Amino acid sequence: MLARLLRSETNLMLVDQAVVSGGNFLTALVLARILSPAHYGLFSLLFLALFGINTCHSSLVVYPLTLRGAVADPVELRRLSAAALLHTLVLSLPLACMLCAVAIVLHHAEVCLPLALAMLAWQLQEAVRRILLACRRTSASILPDAFCYLGQAAFLFALRPSQLSTVFYLLAATSTIAFIWQLLLIGVDLSRDYLRQHTLTAWQLGRFVLGGNLLNMLSLQIPGWALLSFGGGASVVAGYQSLLNLAGFANPIIFSASNLLIPAVAREASRGIAHARRTVIHHGLRYGALLLPGIAALFLIPHLAMRLAYGASSPYLGLAGLLRPFALSFTVQYVATVVGAYEGGMSRPRTYLWVQLASIGVLATAGLLLIRFYGVMGAVLAMLLTAFTRLLIFLLCAHTADRKFLRANISTHEEVLS
Repeated sequence: MLARLLRSETNLMLVDQAVVSGGNFLTALVLARILSPAHYGLFSLLFLALFGINTCHSSLVVYPLTLRGAVADPVELRRLSAAALLHTLVLSLPLACMLCAVAIVLHHAEVCLPLALAMLAWQLQEAVRRILLACRRTSASILPDAFCYLGQAAFLFALRPSQLSTVFYLLAATSTIAFIWQLLLIGVDLSRDYLRQHTLTAWQLGRFVLGGNLLNMLSLQIPGWALLSFGGGASVVAGYQSLLNLAGFANPIIFSASNLLIPAVAREASRGIAHARRTVIHHGLRYGALLLPGIAALFLIPHLAMRLAYGASSPYLGLAGLLRPFALSFTVQYVATVVGAYEGGMSRPRTYLWVQLASIGVLATAGLLLIRFYGVMGAVLAMLLTAFTRLLIFLLCAHTADRKFLRANISTHEEVLS
């Protein structure tokens, strides 16, 4: 059975995504245990900034690389690798300056160098990893990904660093080793003419994705920074992050479902809306079933889940009751992702823009008010309200677009008959 599982590229992608997300999940739990709440809150804010800034790299380097790598021959793949790595190095200077500015605002300028190194190593490793995934060599990517993401959690657990600079140096080290490992599997071939052409193509493909991704990253940044800005301090941010860590077990399933549903819906769309809808419902329920055990645990035994994750003496145990609305928020977010994948498969990218704008609007108004008056509980409720907003907008856009599509097809059919 294991051999059959590993022969399927789709299953291998799920395994690789589970390794990556699982490693990040374990790293977050380890750091929550070994760092003080104040230091863990600062790490959360710095990591949020790092995650948000990586959106620029993902949009302008990784996304075009994924599209072109999927149809590239071995020679072009080596050229793509070289172009992506050079683009990453060029982008690293302005992006590192932005990260350093965040560290200085938080009065921790000493982490600028390790934070910038962690960013660069992460981006280089992600670029070569995506090449392997795009050319359907996922099996070759799993071991270095496991070393990078699961390894960093193991090293942090074993070494138990107390300084943020040491934490980021460790993250940079594991990403660098995984990057070199995966790069050796691909190779590079530098060509100036190809680089110039690829740069223009990458910008044309990635500029609109960049806009949507930046809006999405902004919505993720608001709760943590709002908690800090309203006088809660880094310890309060750490409390919110402790809840986000546990509810975030759903992220691998959410990401994987979106990646797998979009091409499946696109294939069925040529046969009609009914086929596309059946596909998204079938696969949505299938992947959603994977969420049920974890969601049930967070609803039924939230205090036990917090104790198991952070220890019996953890300062975060008092927030355990908020896991229930947070788990509901991620459940709604999953359903919204499934509907969003349907829209993506039906080639309706504008829907994502409307959804992101609505999410930002809700967070910047009602969300900020909830956080201002209710702190961590307000942040959890703000995320729940945002998830419902995303789902509603996705459903309205999908329903409206489907009706227009059906009316247009009926009119065309009647013209043919007449």
